[in-house]
Amino acid sequence: MTYKITKNKFDIQNGTANVTVHMKYIDGTNIYAATIQEYTRKVAVAAYAGKTMTQDDIQEMLASLLTENASTADEKYSDIDITYPLIKIGDEWKIVSLDDTTVKVMCANFKNVKDEISSQLNDDSSDSSSDASADSTEPSDTSDSAQTAGSSIDITTDKFSVRFKQFAVSKDYGGNSCLMIYYDYTNSGDSQSSAFVDFTLQASQNGESLEGTYPEANDTAVDNYMNTIDPGKTVTVCQVFLLKDTTSDVTLQGKETLNVSGGQTTSQVLKLQ
Repeated sequence: MTYKITKNKFDIQNGTANVTVHMKYIDGTNIYAATIQEYTRKVAVAAYAGKTMTQDDIQEMLASLLTENASTADEKYSDIDITYPLIKIGDEWKIVSLDDTTVKVMCANFKNVKDEISSQLNDDSSDSSSDASADSTEPSDTSDSAQTAGSSIDITTDKFSVRFKQFAVSKDYGGNSCLMIYYDYTNSGDSQSSAFVDFTLQASQNGESLEGTYPEANDTAVDNYMNTIDPGKTVTVCQVFLLKDTTSDVTLQGKETLNVSGGQTTSQVLKLQ
């Protein structure tokens, strides 16, 4: 990936800025799609033959197919412009918030493929549920423990885990009320990763999404959100959201960022008063 800063706008008095970055990055959409298509075919053949595949078998197959497709495909590049809000902390400029677009760039558009597949699976699931309702008057259990947890944003996967710790209402760099969400992030995989790459956390009040912001005081847990973490290590991460008000409940939704089938999703309601 290459990038070039094409435009910036500074507010020196307030110590803030908006920087527009033009990025050129490898677009792996076709590679990912071909890999998933071939993987699905192979899994179906194995299931028909009565072969049981372990998680290690599946990972090895995916890795092999991805390597094969990547080695034979022509490199395809995409371009995009992203504007980042920044704040000056001491002598450093820090990005206030990141959006899904940045995740898509960093994973070579894997998230686009994942979102499309998840949407198709959800549509198929809805159609199946509708057909089942039409054919039967008996109530059905639509819960899925692999997809949705209870009243916490806690998540455990083969690659990482998240454990909610606490929250606090504070002030952001502009003096506005903000919500600071603290959780422990553990890298359970065999390579370096980060909470930013693995875990997506969203917050809303009264049905409206809350924007990310940066706290008034420096906090190492905020920096840990993007820091690269070694396998087996645990760090406390803080994500900060700009509040609409300081009285309404806040709904948190957490999910795996990079999972073809959607992965686990969790939710939690925070009472501010």
